Amino acid sequence: MARRREEVSRRGAEAQRNEEETMMTTEMKQATAMRTEGATESVSATMGAGFLPRTATAVEPLLNAREMREVCYRLAMRKARIPAKFRDATFKSFRADTAERRKFRQTCRDWTKAMVRTPKMVKQGLFLCGPTGGGKTHMAYAALKQLLWDSRREAVAWNCYALMHELRRDIDRVENDPEKGAAIEEALEAPILMLDDLGAEQVTEWSLDRLFQVVDGAINGERILLVTSNFCPGDPRGAETKAEDGKDSDARASRAETSKDNRAGLTERVGERIASRLVGHCAVVRCPNVDYRTEARG
Repeated sequence: MARRREEVSRRGAEAQRNEEETMMTTEMKQATAMRTEGATESVSATMGAGFLPRTATAVEPLLNAREMREVCYRLAMRKARIPAKFRDATFKSFRADTAERRKFRQTCRDWTKAMVRTPKMVKQGLFLCGPTGGGKTHMAYAALKQLLWDSRREAVAWNCYALMHELRRDIDRVENDPEKGAAIEEALEAPILMLDDLGAEQVTEWSLDRLFQVVDGAINGERILLVTSNFCPGDPRGAETKAEDGKDSDARASRAETSKDNRAGLTERVGERIASRLVGHCAVVRCPNVDYRTEARG
């Protein structure tokens, strides 16, 4: 069994290196074809450790600093597996047409900037929670993309339901084909990890154990963690909900009830161990209690 695991790990790592080399070569050729002028700089000096694929440091520099940074950013975007719907998500494109939405956007933007400039001064994670349609996923991907550009690190993004499904498939792949099954383990070692829609996955003892491994591994590894969920670990808007101006009593009551459900829901949904670690590691930000997607369609 130990030899089988070592073989899986070795073949998985080799396949990953080949894929990275192919992707990097393609990006380099595309960028070189579009290049018009500019001085070249060393790849390793330009990009820093922890961002470039292992094979990239051996490539002779053909691009200037800005061009190389854009190449590596596009490569990191591919490896992060950002869904097509959110590839254009930015802080600027978030529709902040109310004071509440502007505050939500500014809080997330401030955390992202601080994470790059003064990481020791802020929590290493961002937990965005609240009702469906509040713009949590848009904002999380906006932060993720900004971190990819500013910190020049690699990232991986997973929808929690899809992650659990992939982990189950990994079990079968390792049994049937030693060349497969190690990719997800390597991907989850990325310096930046995003977990979207925490709590949407089917809750079983097995899924909670796997989720705990992922969350605990990210925290113990001092990695940047971005999480979205419909379930809140607390009620940071309790007093604010009662004091809102211009809202009728029914709206305030509805918001308070939603906060109560979410407050009780996180621990019940994912367990005390996971909830406690997330609260300790992440800055918790509640999204506006308005369906962002419904209004956007309207």
